[in-house]
Amino acid sequence: MLANGRYSEALGAWQLALEKCSKPTRMAEYIALHLSEEALKMIGKKEVTEAKRYVEYALQLQPTDKQIIARYGMVHKAYYEYLIGLGESSAMLDDVKKHLEKPALKSLILHTADSVSSILGLEESLASINTAITIKKKLIEWDNNSEYHATLAMAYAELYEYKRVRDVTAPEIESILREIIKYGQSGYNGLKQAKFGYFDVHLTLLQAMNATGKYDDVQKQAGAELGSAAQAMSKKIQKSYRKILADSYAGQKKYDLAEAEYKTLVSLDPSDRQTQSSFADMLTEAGKYDVAKGMLQQLLVNADQPADYISRIGKIELLNGRYAEASFQLEKAIEADPSVSMNYGYLAEAYDLAGNTLKAQDNYEVAINYLERTLNNVNRNNLTATDMGLLRSKREKYIMAAARISTEKGEKEEAGVYYEKLTQINPKSAAAWHGLGNVYVQSGRIYDALASFDKALSLESDNKTYSASFTNTIQLREDALKNQTPLAIVDIHVKDIYPALFKNYADIRQLPLGNVTLANNTADMILPTSVSVFIADFMSQPTPVSCTGINGYSNDKLKISAILPEKILENAEKKSLTVEVVISYVRNGATETIRKSTVFNLHGRNAITWSDKRLLAAFVSPQDQQFIAFAKDVDAFYRTSPSYGMNKSILKAMQLYTILEDAGIAYSADPNQSYSKVSMHGDQLDFLQFPSETFQRKGGDCDDLVALMSSVMENSGVPTAYIDVPGHVMVAFDCGIKAADLKASGLDNKEVVVIGDHVWIPVETTLLGSKNFMIAWKSGADRFYEELHAGHFPELIPMSDAWKFYQPSSYSQPGFDLKMNASKKATDTYDALVNQLVAKTRNQAVVEMRNRYNTEPNNTYVMNNYAMLMAQTGNLREAERVFLDALKINSDDASVLNNLGNIAYLEGNYKVAISYYEQANGFDAEDADILINLCRANLAAGNKAAASEWYNKAVTLNAETGDLYIHLKTQLK
Repeated sequence: MLANGRYSEALGAWQLALEKCSKPTRMAEYIALHLSEEALKMIGKKEVTEAKRYVEYALQLQPTDKQIIARYGMVHKAYYEYLIGLGESSAMLDDVKKHLEKPALKSLILHTADSVSSILGLEESLASINTAITIKKKLIEWDNNSEYHATLAMAYAELYEYKRVRDVTAPEIESILREIIKYGQSGYNGLKQAKFGYFDVHLTLLQAMNATGKYDDVQKQAGAELGSAAQAMSKKIQKSYRKILADSYAGQKKYDLAEAEYKTLVSLDPSDRQTQSSFADMLTEAGKYDVAKGMLQQLLVNADQPADYISRIGKIELLNGRYAEASFQLEKAIEADPSVSMNYGYLAEAYDLAGNTLKAQDNYEVAINYLERTLNNVNRNNLTATDMGLLRSKREKYIMAAARISTEKGEKEEAGVYYEKLTQINPKSAAAWHGLGNVYVQSGRIYDALASFDKALSLESDNKTYSASFTNTIQLREDALKNQTPLAIVDIHVKDIYPALFKNYADIRQLPLGNVTLANNTADMILPTSVSVFIADFMSQPTPVSCTGINGYSNDKLKISAILPEKILENAEKKSLTVEVVISYVRNGATETIRKSTVFNLHGRNAITWSDKRLLAAFVSPQDQQFIAFAKDVDAFYRTSPSYGMNKSILKAMQLYTILEDAGIAYSADPNQSYSKVSMHGDQLDFLQFPSETFQRKGGDCDDLVALMSSVMENSGVPTAYIDVPGHVMVAFDCGIKAADLKASGLDNKEVVVIGDHVWIPVETTLLGSKNFMIAWKSGADRFYEELHAGHFPELIPMSDAWKFYQPSSYSQPGFDLKMNASKKATDTYDALVNQLVAKTRNQAVVEMRNRYNTEPNNTYVMNNYAMLMAQTGNLREAERVFLDALKINSDDASVLNNLGNIAYLEGNYKVAISYYEQANGFDAEDADILINLCRANLAAGNKAAASEWYNKAVTLNAETGDLYIHLKTQLK
């Protein structure tokens, strides 16, 4: 009975034998031991609930047998893990509670539950960690044991590590640390008093105390343990204590004592690179730059990730005043890893101090953007007040430096932007207001300059420089009133124009062409009657621009737009053009007109900068007719491939990725102008291909491939997004699964990105041509979470959101004709990927359905679903066996017969498949899918006439079938 899985019958037989036996004591001993042995075997077979029944009966027969009690604990451990896996932690606690009144089992079961929850707490899942904490708190409620206090502290420590790099505020982090200290202290005290192993919880406690700045207490406790219990410590534990002690010394700025501890640590394990790295950091903090640099140079030898060591050497050189060497080292570090954005700030400082202001300004911009992003995402970075203060100070320093350099270069517009930003983030900075005033003077904005100088003087009234600037500007105002027209165009500023954005320049709210600075040199408001913008060679007529009134004695900025023709996309090279602005207004009853022109740059159609990563959306059109037709061809090509009921969006992404790969599309980095280099600098030009160009050229950089993959998916009806990480970009698609259904779908939260209720799947498109879709998916998810944990805040921006800011513009080279010519390899590769997906997402479902099948062997509904899962995961033999068993119970089940036909069809046994399909049709003549299966099987068997007959019957029964299976109609001709 056991061999056939008939566990209930076997247990009943033993119970009956015990009743009939003349020597019940010896028989009870035998049966109890045998039941407990079988229970352990059942655990290995995943028959957990049956194992629990067996071991409970065994203990009922022999309640004091130590071996059976031990096995009872082992089985319950497996049972609790099973319940936790189902999300039934409350059921587990209910079971634990039942044992509280059983003195012989209470301690065993409580420790078992504690062990299971500790394993659960190690999972990198917020839900798992919180469940572990809940269980441990309940255990303490039932038994105020020091061990449970200790393991609860460790669970909170796992929560701290999880939250420390995720979306959480500093107060929440501080509250978690308080919990670690609270339970860690009680656990440590109790275990030490009981002379039980306490080192692990004590180390956890000391780390939390260091994190909260309790350095003096840490020094006392760690020093005491090292003095009294060092001989009882393993080498690893002793190192951990000394590292914590060194950190506490460094926190108190007792650098000589910290150095002594680090030297001891290095002597204990000279191969420990992490300890040496921390030692170098401490030496740098202590101002021992050359010694720290020497250690880092030694660590560079055979280093797996040299960028970190190189950047730290660069920062040491910067602190040491060796600016040329600092810039050299920091450039190398950025080349090795462009994602570490703060390195750009240090590099900017090095260049600036060395007098290379051009390179300094470029790198200041990257650092400023990084600091803005970090401070705006403070909740995701759990910054302390001290950290925030340091970052704000650094941001202000960098903005001031960038503004100064822009002013020196005569870049009035850029300098004004920097100074305006400074006055917004720190309105009490008199230096920022004075700098802004100077920029206004250089730009001819006399009235704005006066207001800025006045603000600077209100903050520092005794500053002679600010007073002189204010006095001089009053004189400039008097001169302007004498020599200027009532309304004057002070300046026209038009930034470089990019053809891919041509639609956007027509809307001032989306993307202004530029701006015009006006001056009203009268006491009265002037309301222009018309404003027009005209670009010769590209515009057939001027674009009108609306304008409000300009107050007396004031400057005003007017944003301008231009309606540009689509032919601008034909422009392949950079050229200079002239824009003219004409303004008319009425003064003293007469119309007066003023005009001014300026020269600007028009770039080639593929030019782009990454000042805003959403600009990528302009290169992705969701209504490209050639790509729409391409998507339909791909759909038709894969229509007969097995899907096993998998998620349609994931299957579609698989198909498109595989087809692109089959077409020869592959990643090819541009060594001179790679995305990783230019994307970090908002003003550097990049060359971005339109999707049709990438397809025609058979490859491109990461941004080119993201635009192509996004285009083919959007035109297939699958919403996409791009993921922006420092120096890189990836594509993602909305798989249509709701966040609440993620677990049920078989996906793990580590392999998707959940935003609100949407589940996005990231794909690393640079693996096109070298790795398949499943690997590209895993790589994309791994990269996203690596960047997240490193604090780089990867952003996922749906294309639909980006299009709200930048309208798409499609371009195809003359003669481009998108055709899909897929090979058999594309089918084989896709089929293998589908099987991988099935195995990946259905594994848990298979386990659960197998358990149901084993407990309900005569339920045909369960049998049918279990067999279908077996077939979907490639186990056709098991599926066929279960289907046949189901048929024995219910011989007229059309669904089972149809599924048996599917198995025969997949194995190429078309005659057998036809026989099963015909039987299924006999019991359910209203199922059009069975008729289609008959068509496909007859077609595969070479009987076109029968196939056509079945196809026509299916279409007659359900007209939509004709649209769904149009490819079959084509094959029947």
